[in-house]
Amino acid sequence: MPTPSPTSLLFALAFVLGAAASWAIVLILHHQIFSTKHAPKSTSQRLQTAHEVLEGYQTLSVDRILQPLNDTTFTQQILPASLGMPVRSKVDFSKQAMGIVSIFESFRMVPQQIYEDDRQNTVIIYAKMIGQLKRNMGPWENECIMIMGFSEDQKTVVSHREFVDSVKAREMKEKVSPKDF
Repeated sequence: MPTPSPTSLLFALAFVLGAAASWAIVLILHHQIFSTKHAPKSTSQRLQTAHEVLEGYQTLSVDRILQPLNDTTFTQQILPASLGMPVRSKVDFSKQAMGIVSIFESFRMVPQQIYEDDRQNTVIIYAKMIGQLKRNMGPWENECIMIMGFSEDQKTVVSHREFVDSVKAREMKEKVSPKDF
């Protein structure tokens, strides 16, 4: 068996180190893109506002949920359209939010993945919704995908489209029928 030359050993070592470095970069980027703890202060204003929305739901305070929503242009829509839920203004959404928070003892939105689109000024969040219903009705778990559009300064949400599990949405309407759902 011939002995490899020092040059071929260096090329092999460079290849292995290059592959390891590439994987390290991929892992670092994956962590930065998909880390879903709380938004660090170094993130964009848009991501900080999106996290304010998620944290607002956890408080079960309608005022806190509404705080990051634009007063004049905000619209909210539950999708798919086959559910027959109307597009709501901030005022109409506040009524729906009152109905929803009234049925929960506890609630949180746990982001699984978050994507930010600078060009469209949008954040997309795949989240699990986990809560405890009042009146001993037990736990509630659901999934959603939220598409949030932001004001130019990224400090308020101007549109909130939320794809929900149709079966679970119908179940909620039948099981607990929150007001203005």
